[in-house]
Amino acid sequence: MNAKSVESYNASRNADFPHLLISNLPVPDLINNKDAEAKTIAMVQSEARRLNDAGVTDLFMACNTMHLYSDEMFQGLDVSFHSLIELVAKKLKTLNTANVLLLGTKTTISTNLYQNAMEKNGIKYSKPSDELLLQTVSMILDAISGEVNPEKQKYFYHAISEEAKLKNADLVMLACTELPLLIKGTINGLPSLSSLDVLAEAICSMHYENYCHDMPVIKKSALL
Repeated sequence: MNAKSVESYNASRNADFPHLLISNLPVPDLINNKDAEAKTIAMVQSEARRLNDAGVTDLFMACNTMHLYSDEMFQGLDVSFHSLIELVAKKLKTLNTANVLLLGTKTTISTNLYQNAMEKNGIKYSKPSDELLLQTVSMILDAISGEVNPEKQKYFYHAISEEAKLKNADLVMLACTELPLLIKGTINGLPSLSSLDVLAEAICSMHYENYCHDMPVIKKSALL
């Protein structure tokens, strides 16, 4: 976030950066299935109400999969929720890609979370094969645990490149919070787009649209 503020908006003083509350909520794992969804929804609802009571005006959520429940989790709050799924779809629309290879958790892919948004915006995409999806989930779990095997990661890159060639994809969409920790920039020359980069850009854009060097910013954002 700070890097985006400096690089894109020339932030140079403490007062130049967005006012952002970050809530690192340890919700149950929804990567492979939705068994714990009721508990997860209740936890996020409670945290969202707490942020609302703290005076937050705009709410963002870093977890892609969790957007499945955004309507239910943030209903009745006096806060503007900015959907990462919609932000990514709008960003992809500006890139004029021929075909996007979508990578994410098993739950994100199987529920068509991104596919529906892409179709709505006229974006052509390809889902990962079952084999690549299993590899992706395995790498995500490795990233969470902090135990990433370099050889396994190298094989993962190769699998992505080969599938992109097979499906004539010209961009890889990293639709999971952990994937940008594994993939930075290009994959064997193939460009990627990180949902986290889109999120950072959206928060900064909202902040600096309302920013003036001589006046305080009235917006207070929160990241779940």
